[in-house]
Amino acid sequence: MSQNPLSEEQITSPEECEALAALAREIWEEWFTPIIGANQVAYMLEKFQSATAIWSQIQDGMRYFVVNHKQNPVGYYAIKKEETRLFLSKIYLKRSMRGIGAGAWMLSECAKKAKAENLSSIYLTVNKGNEKAIRFYERYQFKKMISLEKDIGRGFIMNDWLMEKSLED
Repeated sequence: MSQNPLSEEQITSPEECEALAALAREIWEEWFTPIIGANQVAYMLEKFQSATAIWSQIQDGMRYFVVNHKQNPVGYYAIKKEETRLFLSKIYLKRSMRGIGAGAWMLSECAKKAKAENLSSIYLTVNKGNEKAIRFYERYQFKKMISLEKDIGRGFIMNDWLMEKSLED
């Protein structure tokens, strides 16, 4: 049986946040620029995915994981335990790694962590214009629950679906 080429490492220091922020920039610029535009991508990267922002989120209980393929960083996700659910705050993958099962692997890792904490579901938010991601989540039993609009500053609005997946059999 062959060894899984995917692995993950939890981010635990400000120095690791620097490398993660660079990975985030690469992924966000290729994926989100066509959906929300370069100006909003730049703003959101600085506000939510800069090294300082990531470290602040970690200090507030968010757990970030870098996903490696054959020891090379190819994506990341961030989760936070809530009362009865796991919030999947971020799940991103380099374009070159899409379609090989890495996204499904990340969702599986999130589900394992949620079940280990006896949580009943995983939820996330996804931009309504991100149709590929929505189809991906639906393929793994996430359901659209509510529509969200949030002003994130500088005239930018996040127009998302909140999607949730039950972990109860």
